[in-house]
Amino acid sequence: VAVSCNLHPTVLFGIADHFNRRQEEQGRVIGTLLGTVSDNVVEVLNSFPVPHSEAEQATIDSDFNTTMCGLHRKVHPKQVVVGWYSTGSEITHNDQFYHQFFEEQAGAGEGVGPPLPF
Repeated sequence: VAVSCNLHPTVLFGIADHFNRRQEEQGRVIGTLLGTVSDNVVEVLNSFPVPHSEAEQATIDSDFNTTMCGLHRKVHPKQVVVGWYSTGSEITHNDQFYHQFFEEQAGAGEGVGPPLPF
């Protein structure tokens, strides 16, 4: 099944801002993508950064992500987790961990399917 994706420009600006404001020692940033899915079209309308660490083992602040998703749903009840983003020039061994995390987050919402990595 073919899926198309529309990415709202403010999402790109938010990701760029998140990357520019990262701590000096942080190599990359990750975050949650929110939007809608209808008729095989994914609309990515919003995003927020998610604290994480890649020191010895990949970790993600799941409580923060859950709280932010809940707050976002209060304002935009039709939007769900549609994917996640990561900055960087390559896929790392930690990306599988992150993808599994966001897959669980997407499944906890409307059951829209696996998240889209960007």
